[in-house]
Amino acid sequence: MKIRFRIRYLILLGVIIRGAVNTAEAQTPAGIFRADALTYRYYLEQKWDSLTHAGKTFIRDGIDFYYLRMRMGIAYYEKHKYSLAIPHFRKALQFDPSSQVALEYLYYSYLFLNREMDAHLAGTDLSPETQGRLGIQPRFITGFSTDYTYRTFRPEPFSFPIPDAPEGKQQIPEQMHNLNLTFTQFAGKRVRLIHSFTNFKQQSTYYEKTSVRDYLFTSWLNQYQYYLNASLQPLPGVTVSTWGHYIYLHYPYVYEKNSSRTQILYAYQNDYLAGVSARLTGRLITMDYSYSQVWFGSIHTQQHTAGIGIYPLGNLNLYATYNLNFLKQNPERNFHSIQQITTGLKITSKCWSEIGLSEGKMYSFSDATGYIVYNQENPYTLLAHATLYFLPSSRWSIYIKGSFLKGESRFTSSQIIMNQINFTSYSITGGVSWKL
Repeated sequence: MKIRFRIRYLILLGVIIRGAVNTAEAQTPAGIFRADALTYRYYLEQKWDSLTHAGKTFIRDGIDFYYLRMRMGIAYYEKHKYSLAIPHFRKALQFDPSSQVALEYLYYSYLFLNREMDAHLAGTDLSPETQGRLGIQPRFITGFSTDYTYRTFRPEPFSFPIPDAPEGKQQIPEQMHNLNLTFTQFAGKRVRLIHSFTNFKQQSTYYEKTSVRDYLFTSWLNQYQYYLNASLQPLPGVTVSTWGHYIYLHYPYVYEKNSSRTQILYAYQNDYLAGVSARLTGRLITMDYSYSQVWFGSIHTQQHTAGIGIYPLGNLNLYATYNLNFLKQNPERNFHSIQQITTGLKITSKCWSEIGLSEGKMYSFSDATGYIVYNQENPYTLLAHATLYFLPSSRWSIYIKGSFLKGESRFTSSQIIMNQINFTSYSITGGVSWKL
């Protein structure tokens, strides 16, 4: 046993000594000169695969310097693998913090990955001359977008009144219009604010049964929304956000003065949503977590969302995201889940496509950042969408989105839930965004 131990010890000691010798040899001027000459030749010949392969070998052997990192970063950049280029440009900046070339490459790498806060931070470190050349100027508003959605609903055949039903009501949606305007601004190098204003209108058939009689009428529901998101980036690739969403709801109801005098009036309701989230962005993967609380009328919801995104090519040419939401609504004791999956694919240099699917009881619910809310009276059970993005220039883009959903309308009272009417819905959305 002692002999075996000594042999293992001598082998291990030999490996350590050999590694130390190799590292010492690699760090000699001769080793650095060889790495510089070879990677520079690959750089001039634009042999990007050979350059990255050789660069990895040299770095693994302990050779590391500014030009090696710049060539590695440019090689990945030219192959459009921006997330793999970023660590090399950041390392190059550690060797030369004043390098405008490294900062410019870093800025565009973040920009092409749609990492707006990282790009803004890199852009603020550029010299005034470089900022002017790239068109980067301090602005109170850095971007805005607007979109409009029209949705039509197709319910199953239905009839009213409902015999022997207790007092209660039911709403069957017919059509919906949604107009949104969003502004983005930066309050410093690391803080971003998003303001969003929305006007939502939905026409529905309303059935209400009172102690006096049954009422059936068609009317509009209106809601006005304001959304604020404040994001902080304490470290590159780490984003912490908090948000609030206020909804002013204006909906119809039956007012009975007596058995012979009734009116359709409008009531007002204030809905609220607040939450926090964190995102960690790696080279080929992102991880998200958010927590929010929702107050929609008498319903209070707690929501946890965990998400993951995969970008196997190191860019936005192909990606997939998955979110798992857990919701608990009073007076329920248990959580229920909603799953969301999205995939994106680049079609041409100016066009991207995206498809998504959400499944679960989408009621008193929001997306992971509280931007899209589902405070409708009828729960949705399935939502699918397909989107085409067009980028005519680096400053502005347009998109067209179509969606399909399934939902349920039910007669609700304090005693019973009954008369389920299933419906489907189709929508079309058009939007445009500008970066100033």
